[in-house]
Order: sequence, then C-alpha cells, then structure tokens
Amino acid sequence: MDQRKKLAKMQRELEEKEKEMTPEEIEEMEKNIPEWKRNALVMSGEEAKPEKKGMFGKLKEKISSTDAAKKFQESEDYEKLNAMRANYAEFKSNLKEGVDNT
Repeated sequence: MDQRKKLAKMQRELEEKEKEMTPEEIEEMEKNIPEWKRNALVMSGEEAKPEKKGMFGKLKEKISSTDAAKKFQESEDYEKLNAMRANYAEFKSNLKEGVDNT
C-alpha cells in the first residue's frame, strides 16, 4: 500500500513538473529517453483506445447530424451539461485517486 502511495505521489510530481516545462525542455527530456524505452511507451487516455462504431455509434452519428441536435449543441443547456460532465469526471478521478492512496 505504501508503495502505491509513493508511486502515485511521484506520478503527480512528474505531471506537475511537466506542466511547468517549456516545449524546448520537454523536447530535450524526450531526446534523453533511450531508444528501447521510447518504443515501450504506452499511449494513455483516449488516444490508446481505438474508436469502435457499433450499432449505437452509427445511430449517434445520425442523431447528432439532425437540425434539432445541432440547435441543442449550440444551446446554453448543452454548455451546462458539458460543465456538469467535466465536474463529474474530475470528482470521479479524485475519488479514485483517494481510494488508491488509502
């Protein structure tokens, strides 16, 4: 358990450090990564997941291309919904991190 806390803390520190780095510093850091390690890096988040379009994906495309859907996406309610989704995602990640650290 302590090992996970240490790893989570190290990961947070690394992410904070990367946010403060300039693009030149990031490029220099990436140059110092050995070739064998560079090829072993795994993409994270949505980039790593290939997009699957099943029956509901196709249906979603058809619905989102309608005039009513376009009007809704331009509305204030849609912006509120997206803000709520972002808050929920942040809460969920904070909760997961809290559970992992305890």
